[in-house]
Amino acid sequence: MPDLIRPPLRLTILSSPGATATGRARELERILDSTASGIGFGEDTSPPPGGQPLGEKLELKVFSSVPPGDAETWLDATLHSLVIVLVDSQLFQDPGIIDWLRRCARHAFRSADRHSLIAVYFGENEQKQWSQVDDSVGEFQTLSWMNLDSEAAGRADQLALRVLHGMIKVLATTVHNPDWRLRLFLSHAKLDGFYLAQSLRNFLDQQDWLETFYDARDINPGTPWKRELRNAVGKSLLLALRTDIYDQRLWCRQEFRYAEAFGVPRVVVDARSSLVYPASDLALDGAPTVRIPDGNLARVLFAALQTALRSLLFQRRIRELQDIGRLVVGRDVKILSVAPSIETLAGACRDLAESPDPTPPTRRLIVYPDPPLTDGMSAAGEALASQVGARLITPGQLASEGP
Repeated sequence: MPDLIRPPLRLTILSSPGATATGRARELERILDSTASGIGFGEDTSPPPGGQPLGEKLELKVFSSVPPGDAETWLDATLHSLVIVLVDSQLFQDPGIIDWLRRCARHAFRSADRHSLIAVYFGENEQKQWSQVDDSVGEFQTLSWMNLDSEAAGRADQLALRVLHGMIKVLATTVHNPDWRLRLFLSHAKLDGFYLAQSLRNFLDQQDWLETFYDARDINPGTPWKRELRNAVGKSLLLALRTDIYDQRLWCRQEFRYAEAFGVPRVVVDARSSLVYPASDLALDGAPTVRIPDGNLARVLFAALQTALRSLLFQRRIRELQDIGRLVVGRDVKILSVAPSIETLAGACRDLAESPDPTPPTRRLIVYPDPPLTDGMSAAGEALASQVGARLITPGQLASEGP
């Protein structure tokens, strides 16, 4: 099956038929279904307004028995797979599941990081039994259910966050490299966003699998701070803490415009308190927006991981188009990993204008995620792109045009 039509990613949640294990599996499924809406989970899931359909849906499968077929075929039916195993004592009473998991771990280990497995054990006895299944299972991450959060109420959410991050890591090994880590840049106005930024930073610091950038902490004395800020934004997912004065602060505006120009993923945390505001010339509404009136900081991280996953799925599609010869990425091609604003398109055009004309002469391309831009935005974007001899196109349009 050509990679172009193979689903990009499948998440499999596997448990025993025990009541506790199946209950936790269904809770994990429910959280992922709600937080990942717009990524494509579920056979009939439609993206919310402003969501970015990817042309192919991700697969989320939950089993309390042996999945159909052999483990190798199950994993290779998609470009990437992540298997989550909820390990209770009853799991080891089914030799079929254990054999399937053993084969799954061996094949995943040989897959050059295309597939991965995470085991979540419920107690020390289950951890010990799991470690004795096979040497190959020891190559993959294990998590303790009890250690996910000090409070029982937070453990399912914490597991869901780790699962989303696990999917990001599986994709990143192909799109980037095995050592790549998701980095979050906190953009905030210090006059009225300091304490929110501190609270969010402290919450994020508790997630030791994440990196954050906070200017007061991460810029060393004596370094060119403007250059450091710009470079940091270009390598990160930007979290814009939109407090009452955020839109008016010079460096908040500059950080957001850097993110737009680079075309990096962005999430807006709407923390404004008034009822009426003047119009803003920042394209803040073009990014996913989160509100946390209840103080639920995990909601911000869920949105960030969802946005990062969507961006990586797009970049994985670009890699497929390269692999099958539909797209040759060079200095005459600009890849934008988010739906572009005019500022983003202008930045892409500036970069193309600064590069030498392609030899032999070919039309430059600016590639952005599906769906195609609306008519008005498309016309404006094409007019801008034409000034540097470029064409706007999505992976879906590239694929439909044929070789």
